[in-house]
Amino acid sequence: MACVANAIRTQQIQEYQYQLSYPDGICHFEARFVKLNGDKTLGIVRDISAQKAAEIALYNERTLLAQRVEERTAALNAANAQLLQALQVRDEFLSNVNHELRTPLTPILAFADLLQNEHYGPLNNYQKQISANIKKSAQELLELINAMLDFSDIKAGELELEIEPFDVYALCQASLRQIKSAARKKDLHISFALDNAVTIMQADPRRVKQMLNHLLRNAVKFTPGGGTIGLEVSGDTVNHIVYFSVWDTGIGIDKAHLSQLFQPFKHLQSSLTREYEGAGIGLALVRYLAELHGGSVTVDSQIGQGSRFTIALPWNIPPEQASAEEHVEMTPTATNAPSEPQKKSLILVAEDNPMNSKVLCHILNMAGYATITAEDGATAVQVTREHHPALVLMDIQMPGMNGLEATRLIRADAEVGDTPIIAVTALTMPGDRERSFAAGVNHYVSKPMDMQQLLKMIADTLNPSPRNVASTTGEAQPQASANSSFSSPDPIPPGPD
Repeated sequence: MACVANAIRTQQIQEYQYQLSYPDGICHFEARFVKLNGDKTLGIVRDISAQKAAEIALYNERTLLAQRVEERTAALNAANAQLLQALQVRDEFLSNVNHELRTPLTPILAFADLLQNEHYGPLNNYQKQISANIKKSAQELLELINAMLDFSDIKAGELELEIEPFDVYALCQASLRQIKSAARKKDLHISFALDNAVTIMQADPRRVKQMLNHLLRNAVKFTPGGGTIGLEVSGDTVNHIVYFSVWDTGIGIDKAHLSQLFQPFKHLQSSLTREYEGAGIGLALVRYLAELHGGSVTVDSQIGQGSRFTIALPWNIPPEQASAEEHVEMTPTATNAPSEPQKKSLILVAEDNPMNSKVLCHILNMAGYATITAEDGATAVQVTREHHPALVLMDIQMPGMNGLEATRLIRADAEVGDTPIIAVTALTMPGDRERSFAAGVNHYVSKPMDMQQLLKMIADTLNPSPRNVASTTGEAQPQASANSSFSSPDPIPPGPD
């Protein structure tokens, strides 16, 4: 045998495996040969059938495992593809719903304001109450839309905080003003206490105010007439924590239900017997926003004795040189009418929704501006080039050419490229603001907007040297384009169609 000869020649152990067939199957053997003295060799043979069987079984198992891993990987890839598609569909759905709900809310709130301010003539007390109810219902719907979108963004991990220094006292006062009217109607006493050490902190002021607003509205909602609600702010200088406590003397909460309180879409009452309205996501949103800041929210309550909700947030104190401008941003400021030169400015309203276009023109005309309209992006570019408006209010989602592309084309035009553009849009999904600024807008306003704030933004943008391209004092009015219309200021606003 070759292995025996090799053992003698090399003087090293030689191994050889072979198999033999038997009636009951195949057996595997291993032979080892080693040289002794002279031409003699020692051979050792052993049965390795069990080892071979184990090796075959292991090989088959590995092959099967690899096949299963491949199948599982393919299934996961398919599932991931479906998930990504589902997320894309969800984002598109939320974006469309958001746009379609905000668009009609814009004229509802605007016309409600015009009615309440008696721009269409004096109202009796009953009519004033009706207009107030219209505005209140529209605002509640807007708050629900905002809460649903925020909750969706948080669950998807897409909500980002905008951390900046803010004046704690001013923010608290702004939140208290939000519920002052509702508290007065129920004859509720409002208490406010602020730790003198807590002046400026760093957080997302809009989100902090959002949390306080919800807790304060709940306090008003669940406190019977004649009761008391309060807001207390205290600072822990050792652990660097600020505590915002909202308390009331209301109906209280059963301790057995406290564990469900911050769960989304949970009501502590049956949906058929609920006395108090709500979508069931407000407290869940408060908890998520607090945790997003690195904080927490707790509750202490007893039936019939009221509740106390406490938000604990990291007390990040900004540098001493934080500018005064950052501190006063949260303080409401009076909105003045445009100065005399601004009353001669022409504003292009690029808006495809006729009612929104109408209400914007009404309010701008009453503020002393001349207006010209465009129903799509292409017309907006054409009108801007032809009439050189002092400012453009640009809707983003329009048929044909959208507002972003129209903004890019205006910015690329040497003659009108520096025209101020304010994006006024119902697109408020993550990334919409960034895409708008990247296209070249100067400001971004989400619908439905506060008309007084919009007027102030326009006045600030045009000041101090607005371009007087149109007026109502004898200057020639520009001719309207095919898909555009022009209107001059009217002392009495026309009524809605």
